[in-house]
Amino acid sequence: MAATIPQHLQIINTSYPAQDRGHDADSDGPLFSRFSQLPPELRLRIWHSSLEDHRRWLKIDIATGPLAPPVLYTPPAAAAAPEIPAYSTRNQLGNVISGRSYIASTRGLQLHSKLLRTSREARGAALRFYRVHIPLHFWADPVDRYLPLTTLDRHVPVLRGTLYSNPEHDVVQLSSTARGDADDQHPLLDFIHDLKAYDPRGIGICNLALGSCGMRDLHSLAKQRLDAPAVDAFVDCVSRLQGIIWMAESFSGRAFVGWRLSLPRAGVHFNHSMPIRGASPRFDLVGRDPRPVGPELKHVVTTSTNPRQMHIWWHELLERWEIRPVRPIKERVLFAHRTDWPSAKGEVWDAQSAHDFLKEEENSWIKSQLSQHGFIRQLAGRVPIEGPNELANATRPAVGFWLFPVEALGDDGERVVDGTPRRMFDLTGHWPELALSRLW
Repeated sequence: MAATIPQHLQIINTSYPAQDRGHDADSDGPLFSRFSQLPPELRLRIWHSSLEDHRRWLKIDIATGPLAPPVLYTPPAAAAAPEIPAYSTRNQLGNVISGRSYIASTRGLQLHSKLLRTSREARGAALRFYRVHIPLHFWADPVDRYLPLTTLDRHVPVLRGTLYSNPEHDVVQLSSTARGDADDQHPLLDFIHDLKAYDPRGIGICNLALGSCGMRDLHSLAKQRLDAPAVDAFVDCVSRLQGIIWMAESFSGRAFVGWRLSLPRAGVHFNHSMPIRGASPRFDLVGRDPRPVGPELKHVVTTSTNPRQMHIWWHELLERWEIRPVRPIKERVLFAHRTDWPSAKGEVWDAQSAHDFLKEEENSWIKSQLSQHGFIRQLAGRVPIEGPNELANATRPAVGFWLFPVEALGDDGERVVDGTPRRMFDLTGHWPELALSRLW
């Protein structure tokens, strides 16, 4: 199929069509019937290698009260159980847990390893690798893929389950829908405490990702008014973080007309280099982007909150709470173009949905230029702005995301940031890391 697709529509990601996976469409590769005859230690090394060969992005929302999603199949005994004082019960590891009634939820599709249901030996290897086993709620897929975006986050029913996590291997993106019912509690901090409590090593999170809402929530917290165990867990977690990522993904950033985004300096531009955010939680961090992206780093556009603001809030929080990291925390900024609007049907899961998105994006871009051809011609000199020669030399698209060092955003010495949610960054002095989504 790739030979018939123009280069500017050919993704660089590897995909794994079902017909190429051996006889079993659910398997990840060709079948090897003599695998069980290998020595046990070799089999375990293979299991472990398959778990280590990719990273995961865990996007978890913590909600309480009327904003929490409905829970399916709640046991009557659980619903009628008396309320237990916070931080008075222990889990199976013997660690104190918050006992709060928050609902922490995530999307379960493609999240957990198939080794958990392959064999007893494989499941044991997976459970040891993903050593944190914490109760969590999962969206009721596949219905949620076809609901409006505004419905997805808050009203999709969830099912009780268990999240299996590896703190050193997973990136945890946290957001909180609402505060607790009292001034001395906050569900986000309660969850961070519990994540540590369910980790046999007491770590919980090594790599944290926050958007503007999550960072704003944390920045506004008053340390003196919160539960002491939650405060202690949060301080310990933050002091031991390896990295933090500021979310600057948005629904703009590839094809844009600057004046429509209140960014007249952006002109009329199609940034072929900007990665397309994939829906799968699995990704590979390939390091320096191997594509010739240099010229397009001058026009990196996002309609998210200015990530510099999140960086400033973070350091103000560290100062106010007197948190001293045990090592320098690696701060990075994520840029990507989101596709899950106006509904989740636009999400990119595999090579076909990536091609469908790119083709629709191109058609919409050309149609948009033609509908305002006079203005576009005045700004760019011609319509459409890219001819066959430009498209033949365009950077091939990637499904994934960019990571830039926070220093790429410029100096914040005076801690004054423009609050406008539409920004264009010139990042030509910093080459990005590229993460590629694992496609079906």
